[in-house]
Amino acid sequence: MKSKSGKERKNNFIFLLVVILAFLSLVKIMNGRFNNIKEVIAAGEGIRLLFSPWSLNVRSTQEFDLPIILTNPNGDKIVVLGIDLLFDKSVLSVVNVTPDARSSTSLKTFSPVTSSGAFNVAKIVSDANSSGKISFEASTFNWSSGVTTALLTATSLRLATIRLRPKVSNRVTSVSFQFAPTSRDETNVFIITAGRLIDALSLASQLNSARVVIGSTVLGASSSECQSCRLCRLAAKLPFLQVIFPELTGCR
Repeated sequence: MKSKSGKERKNNFIFLLVVILAFLSLVKIMNGRFNNIKEVIAAGEGIRLLFSPWSLNVRSTQEFDLPIILTNPNGDKIVVLGIDLLFDKSVLSVVNVTPDARSSTSLKTFSPVTSSGAFNVAKIVSDANSSGKISFEASTFNWSSGVTTALLTATSLRLATIRLRPKVSNRVTSVSFQFAPTSRDETNVFIITAGRLIDALSLASQLNSARVVIGSTVLGASSSECQSCRLCRLAAKLPFLQVIFPELTGCR
């Protein structure tokens, strides 16, 4: 009887050990999945593309700059990103695209490129003015040396600047990030970080549009001026509003 009791205890111990190991494995797997979910949520909520300023009041004869800002508060490791902007080509024309981040970050290659690897601004401008869409990519790759660069972890940077020229006067128009809610392809804004793709479906709530109010040759408020533009004009007179609403900083 004693021998049988000892055998039963041994079997019970082995069974309990197996159960404990299985439970610990399940906990580890679930924690891993939960952490992955948290990382995806953090990436989708943290990385943001925006225009700053997001509201401008310009003369009909005035070229103006529209900076694209990338914020990455969680320091996600960005490999490559693609930008697609839509604008009304009957109202605005693209003059230039400046790859601001190329000189100050690891985003060393902006494409499309020429045969020598230079940023092909002429092609972007020509295509944009024909189609009404500005498209380019930026990646952590050095074309001249043919090697990858460090992953981008900067928390905030000026990615690029779009220079535009009005074609008409007394008009309110916009420039916006392209987002097709039923599509997951190259026609959307996207960001690839180490191990994941953050596409426009994730970024949709983060993206915004820039509102452009085009006056006549003399700058002034028009009857069709939008509320956000009026707020910008008010912020210029009352600087404390820029403290309460940081996005108003730089409004014209």
